[in-house]
Amino acid sequence: MAALRSALKKRKSITERQREELLIQAFEFGAKLRHALHDQFLDTARENKVAKSMHAVVKALDEMRSGRVALAELLDRPDPGVRASAGAYLIDMMPDRVMPVLRQIEEGNKGSSAGFSAH
Repeated sequence: MAALRSALKKRKSITERQREELLIQAFEFGAKLRHALHDQFLDTARENKVAKSMHAVVKALDEMRSGRVALAELLDRPDPGVRASAGAYLIDMMPDRVMPVLRQIEEGNKGSSAGFSAH
């Protein structure tokens, strides 16, 4: 959680591209943490806190030149939770790119939070 908050606060000492990279890394970390909290620890309270922080990361990306489209690189990550989380924020903007990714996750990860997110 502290890593997500730190990424949101860093602005002055880095370039916009560096901040974008930091926010993408924070989103990826948050997605992995969120799905682990759900699937392995059944800790929905902390899972919800992480989800709110991830949403704040997306809002911060929306304020930047590239916008949330920067999350598209996460659609190619090996972790299905990362791909599903990024897809959820990108589906309206790039459905032709996102839908095949979400279908593949849903078919291969039934019973996991990544499969549920993809559904």
